[in-house]
Amino acid sequence: MVEYVGYLAMVVAVVGTFINAARPMNRVCFYLWVASNATFVVLSCLADQVPQTVVFSANLVACVIGLCARAKGKKVDKCCCGADVHPQLGKNCIDCFFNSAIEAPDGDYIREDGDIFLMPEGVMLQS
Repeated sequence: MVEYVGYLAMVVAVVGTFINAARPMNRVCFYLWVASNATFVVLSCLADQVPQTVVFSANLVACVIGLCARAKGKKVDKCCCGADVHPQLGKNCIDCFFNSAIEAPDGDYIREDGDIFLMPEGVMLQS
């Protein structure tokens, strides 16, 4: 039974990681990580695994700090479509910027309003 709890906590942690990769700064991933790390702290204590207990405890504290930092009013700017603004694209989300931009021959993007995004060579922009 305890083994299945560990597998469930692992799945929850991985789901949180993918949510964070798809939507950085999403609070849901922190709640999932708090749940999985708390479970791993208990499981590693029961198994008398001190190093794992310390690591998962530190991760748990980091997740709580992350949640508190986001709750303190760090408001995420929104695009006109309601999505979170991408930090490299000023007042736009990635979809709205590229939907209204023209790709220049050198790989940079230019919009009618004059906004320019210089695409670093060999770098993919992630949403």
